[in-house]
Amino acid sequence: VQSFPLSLASLQRTTLTFPQTLVIPNNNETLRVWVNAVNGAGDANASNDTLSQLICLPLAAGAYQLGTPTADFPTWQHLIDRISCSGISGNVLIQVASGTYQGPFRFGNILGSGTGGSLNFSPTTGILGDVILLGTPVEEALSFNGTNGVSVNNLRFVRRVTNTATVPLLLSNGGSNIVFSNLAFVDSVRATSANNQALAVEGGSGVSVTGCSFIGFSDALRFNASSANPGLGHTAQGNRFEQYLLHGIWASQQNSLQLLQNRMVDFRGATNTGAGILVQNIRASVVNGNRIGGDLPRSGIDIINANLGLLGEANVVSNNEISGRTHIGSGNTGVSRGVLITGSTTDGRDALQFVHNSISFVPRGTSTANGQALLVVDGGTTTTQPFEQLTIANNMLVEPALGSQSPTNFSILSFTNRATVDSTLFL
Repeated sequence: VQSFPLSLASLQRTTLTFPQTLVIPNNNETLRVWVNAVNGAGDANASNDTLSQLICLPLAAGAYQLGTPTADFPTWQHLIDRISCSGISGNVLIQVASGTYQGPFRFGNILGSGTGGSLNFSPTTGILGDVILLGTPVEEALSFNGTNGVSVNNLRFVRRVTNTATVPLLLSNGGSNIVFSNLAFVDSVRATSANNQALAVEGGSGVSVTGCSFIGFSDALRFNASSANPGLGHTAQGNRFEQYLLHGIWASQQNSLQLLQNRMVDFRGATNTGAGILVQNIRASVVNGNRIGGDLPRSGIDIINANLGLLGEANVVSNNEISGRTHIGSGNTGVSRGVLITGSTTDGRDALQFVHNSISFVPRGTSTANGQALLVVDGGTTTTQPFEQLTIANNMLVEPALGSQSPTNFSILSFTNRATVDSTLFL
């Protein structure tokens, strides 16, 4: 508190100078100026004696500590309050102290991030698992809403309570240029509801998910958007999904999506459900080099409504490997198929190149339904052709040895409805 005894005539003004420079801490500060006495006596109306101004300067480039009483930011909320007001002015690294943190922690648009600056999170120790974030039944552990230029690295997210709303542990909503790398997601609840998500990307552009591990979850990784504002240029590469309960990766309404070199093992959901990878309503997207094995869901890969790109590009599904056996741990009445391609005329006819894939697994189940095969092509009607382009070439489809637990009408290829086109090529 600085005091300035002075005499000031009515309707006049003066300039006051602090004898020492004001130091603004990392958390925001409010500057207050007030009058104690007017003409040597108390003011009869003290309600208008104080002026207040919130001061929050952009957080300068550099490394900051979070999570201890003596840290630059003792709590996540201190950091959120500061940068929500001030933004950042360079590349900022937030080093999070070891410990378990109960969310939700919500970040919005951050001034300066993505335009010459970035906000980056990692453990102080640099060790995966030293920092754990928890969600609630109705809220995320950590979310970025309209946030640009963020990276989150080496943090662990754990679901310990059953969620009652469709909320992931980590959310990017409408952001761009975001990197999630080397994160671990652990589902201790194992609820089969679609509410049980690990990481969700809603809309936005240029979100990259790389080198992460997912254990459990109904939909472990979701890319979702609307037809009016599809997701653009998202990538999931080199991630591992274990014991998933519905989908390893689920994606809808995406342009230029890339799913590369991901690994799905040991589906643990209900019979006749799920897929290692499900993509629908996509354009100019690539699904390449993924491996889906161990116990398998109903489909290794589902491809639905793979639209022609805006520049005429086909979607490409290539160099993927499906192996193992159909999961019948919760009953043996399910449908068994390696890859399902479903054509649709929604948003125009489809365009797909399905090349250099390997499908070799043991089908199990007692269902007598049609459409059980290593590769199933479906869609259209008896009068409507769903494909503008469909190329199926140079794939390795290994005829399985059917046993007593295998469906009786399983085949290598299955075509139904009008799922053919003159440009279809089989090699």
